[in-house]
Amino acid sequence: MAKRETDQTIDKLYKYVTSDLRKDLGEDFVTKKEFKNATNEIFNILDKQTVILNRLDQERIFTFNFVKRLEKDIDRNTKDIKILKAKLNI
Repeated sequence: MAKRETDQTIDKLYKYVTSDLRKDLGEDFVTKKEFKNATNEIFNILDKQTVILNRLDQERIFTFNFVKRLEKDIDRNTKDIKILKAKLNI
């Protein structure tokens, strides 16, 4: 998420949350700066999690393709063994 979009999102969240708090409780619990810092931290954590999930997805695809290749090799080797057994009368 771009820095400007993040700042706009944070501002909207802050206005929404604080307006509801003012209505319900009549006071703010955090300053705008504290709120912005907390939401930035959340966005940073979410970005890190997204990177991790993308890597895991790439590894899953790689592993799936590797297993398919191994299965083909096993099938080929099994056929070769059957042919050899037939030739050797085993």
